Amino acid sequence: MASEPAIDFNALPLFLIDCRTRPGQSGSAVIAHRNGGAVSMEDGSTSIFSGPVTRFLGVYSGRINEQSDIGMVWKATAVEQIVAAVK
Repeated sequence: MASEPAIDFNALPLFLIDCRTRPGQSGSAVIAHRNGGAVSMEDGSTSIFSGPVTRFLGVYSGRINEQSDIGMVWKATAVEQIVAAVK
């Protein structure tokens, strides 16, 4: 992560990731996966997981500029709002 996922970046529902991506990867799902163990939660607490946990974080939309390895991810909540609006 290159920015805090819980905080909107530039007043938009997105966060930044440190990644080396290529053209054509825009629109890819961004997934967090952990096989188990201790995880810090957004509220500061710690949760213990015995099995795998997978979470959809959002949709990758490209780098902030062509020379950067910083990419933008539209948050899952924004994606859900768009899908709900076209139903």
